[in-house]
Amino acid sequence: MPCAHSTTLAWLLLMLLTLSGCLIITKDSPAPGCIKTIGLLPMVSGCFGKTVLSDVKVEPQQACLTITVNNCNGGVLAIHNNCSESFNLAGVSVLAGTHMTMDLVNSGSEFRLVETDSNFSAYTPAADERVQLVGTLGSGDVSVSFIKTGKLCE
Repeated sequence: MPCAHSTTLAWLLLMLLTLSGCLIITKDSPAPGCIKTIGLLPMVSGCFGKTVLSDVKVEPQQACLTITVNNCNGGVLAIHNNCSESFNLAGVSVLAGTHMTMDLVNSGSEFRLVETDSNFSAYTPAADERVQLVGTLGSGDVSVSFIKTGKLCE
């Protein structure tokens, strides 16, 4: 006959392991890699970025052009061009009706974008940097600005 104490202890351990991925202690940060957790949640999410892109502004606004950020692993731009003309920005051309994911590169005196097929950013500035890029949509200028943060935690 099994001991009731052993069964209860086994049940409690099983519940603790099951719920451990749900216990989150949040450190106030927009960077997923800076959110402290208890349990398995960080391994499950796959997001470990300690830098982010924030305050994205597109001027003038274009109904057919959407620029968003994916801050999962350091901050990359997602550009969706639903316009009838190509969008050219910082050395990259996003053809009409397509989308691309872009990482920021600092080439010393200027910023440029490179296409990436992941959500990992290779660029980590020492401190927050305001980025201002000017591109074209057809014959009109479009300005894209945002902040690339330095590491928000160690």
